[in-house]
Amino acid sequence: MAAVVGWLTNWLAIQMSFYPVQFIGVGLVGWQGVIPRKAEKMAHICIDRILQQCGDLNAVYQKLEPQRIVEQVVSQVTPRMEAGPLGQSTPVSEESDLPVGTGAIAVPGGGAGRGLWR
Repeated sequence: MAAVVGWLTNWLAIQMSFYPVQFIGVGLVGWQGVIPRKAEKMAHICIDRILQQCGDLNAVYQKLEPQRIVEQVVSQVTPRMEAGPLGQSTPVSEESDLPVGTGAIAVPGGGAGRGLWR
């Protein structure tokens, strides 16, 4: 029985840490997950620590690998764009390989990602 109670309290603690994402309640009576509630503060701490280690924002940008960032974004976005809304196929323009009618913007200097950095 003790194991069940222990497991249940651990499960509840994890659920209360992450859920709900938005505050649920009336006035001051309610609940929001601890991590979503503190997300902004955690983000500020991360940024401050990165800037302390690197010196300034320009140094951070110099350490970025733009081509890897572009490849990662394209690999994540392309399947979703091909699926389209509700899993429908999205037509692609032959000229630019950009989906037609999705509001995609061609990047000066060529295909996806070229011309974004440096």
